[in-house]
Amino acid sequence: MKKLLTTALLAVLMLTVITSAGAVSMLQQGDRGPTVRQLQQALVNGGWADIACDGVYGPKTAAAVKYYQQMHGLQATGRAGSVTLTNLLGSADVTLNPAGSNSMTVGSSGPDVYNVQTRLKALGYSVGALDGKFGKQTRAAVVAFQQLNGLAADGKVGAKTLTKLNAADAVAYYKPTTYKSLRRGATGADVSKLQNALKTAGYYTGDITGFYSYATEVAVLNFQKTFGLKADGIAGQQTLSVLYGTK
Repeated sequence: MKKLLTTALLAVLMLTVITSAGAVSMLQQGDRGPTVRQLQQALVNGGWADIACDGVYGPKTAAAVKYYQQMHGLQATGRAGSVTLTNLLGSADVTLNPAGSNSMTVGSSGPDVYNVQTRLKALGYSVGALDGKFGKQTRAAVVAFQQLNGLAADGKVGAKTLTKLNAADAVAYYKPTTYKSLRRGATGADVSKLQNALKTAGYYTGDITGFYSYATEVAVLNFQKTFGLKADGIAGQQTLSVLYGTK
């Protein structure tokens, strides 16, 4: 009997080791480590929480997970199971999504972050303390840099952002001119100015009517596609800034 119990205990221990070595598919309060930090970063980056990415699954992290689940029609347990992890990270196996791989984001730290902060500050962006810690202020500076340099403003320093940041033609910080967003159906002098600019650039061939017509929308769409902007046919802040070339 004693031998049988010993054998059974060994089997349980072996199963535990095998399971722990495999994919993590459930995170909950009390868990700690890089997988928890990755979950926290995903919640923060997606705008679902304002929590510390400290790798500790505490009450605030559980509350953030629960809120995310509620907003996505998932079972709101506050525990990040396979469905929640897949929705947030693209896989239930968080080991397939190593935190910070190929990019720097909120929660990252070290000399690479320090170098990014230093470069941003040299270009006039407000990063706060040069401490090598990627916090909210550094993220805000990255977003501002990306917006003014025609990059996807996701607040992450990936390959494209890093290349542009270190380029000789990187755009320094400036307070951009604020433009009123224009869309089909709009009328007035602002629309006339838009049509004139599009006509000069070769995108619009109609009359300057001051009316945001279908033809004007198509011209805006073609302009946006040419310059890699969001192609929605709406002349918003970024589109108008690029079109008018103003700062």
